[in-house]
Amino acid sequence: MNARTVSVGEGRRLARSIGVGPHTLTADEPRPISTDIGPTPGELLLAALGSCTSMTVRAFADQSRLAARPSRCDRAVRSARADRQERHVDR
Repeated sequence: MNARTVSVGEGRRLARSIGVGPHTLTADEPRPISTDIGPTPGELLLAALGSCTSMTVRAFADQSRLAARPSRCDRAVRSARADRQERHVDR
C-alpha cells in the first residue's frame, strides 16, 4: 500500500479543507459556531468507523463466499454543546 499525504488547511471561520491524496473533504461546525459547510470532525469520525466496519463485513463475506445483503450503518452524533444547552433548558 502506498502512503498518502493528508493535509488540513484553514477556511472561513472554523471550516477546514482536508486533502487525502487526490481527494478533498470539508470539515466544519454548525451555525452559529461556524458556517456549516461540511460535517463536523465527530461526524467524519463516525463515517470513517461505519465505512470501515461495513467494508470489513463485506470483505469477510466475499472471502468466505457467504451470501450477504448490502449493508447500511446509521449512527447519530450529539455534541457536548447540545447536551449543555439541553441541560440548561431542563433546569
